[in-house]
Amino acid sequence: MPAGGQVAHFGRLRGLSRRDASSRAHALLGELGLEDRWGDRTDKLSGGMQQRLQLATSLVHDPEVIVLDEPFAGLDPVAVASLSETLRLRARDGRTVLFSSHQLDLVQDLCEDIAMVDHGRTVLLGSVATLRASSGRRQLRLHVEAPNRDWLLAFPGLTVVSDEADDLRLAVPAGMDPLEVLDAARAAGRVVDFGLDLPTLSQLFLAAADRAVDPAGVR
Repeated sequence: MPAGGQVAHFGRLRGLSRRDASSRAHALLGELGLEDRWGDRTDKLSGGMQQRLQLATSLVHDPEVIVLDEPFAGLDPVAVASLSETLRLRARDGRTVLFSSHQLDLVQDLCEDIAMVDHGRTVLLGSVATLRASSGRRQLRLHVEAPNRDWLLAFPGLTVVSDEADDLRLAVPAGMDPLEVLDAARAAGRVVDFGLDLPTLSQLFLAAADRAVDPAGVR
């Protein structure tokens, strides 16, 4: 069956008229970058195209709740960006979007609320913004042109996460003012770039999963 015909067929199964099903199928294939594949057989499409086609068949009847399993698997960066925007638009229109994914950078960018599971155990649950902000973990990112790192000795609680060329990433403990660290860096050399980052979901998950290990090492 041609790709466009498949999407329209699923629309008809959901009660759409032939005209509406075809119209929505055309619109969705255009939105997902498949407009030139309308007449192509589905088995001739690449894996990424088939993934987007499956999404189109799921959205053709404009559902109130959208449930997806690993929707970004096998997609190239352009397709990921296109699919991400499609899901954002549905969420802005009041649709509920629920999906599973191991790609935590995309989860962080797209989701408002999450549940993270490790070996069948929920280790993180709640708002992405709240989980990141309430973790107490902060990292100061610095690009400082200094001859050495001796200025760091004034901050014994500071942890160097990474030190590559002039790029430093420092874990700032609770109670330490990151502006004082920045001032010390500026006194030591020219600071080209800086920023204070909250922990990523990947970092939070690794920490939470580690805490979930019992003393015997069995989860």
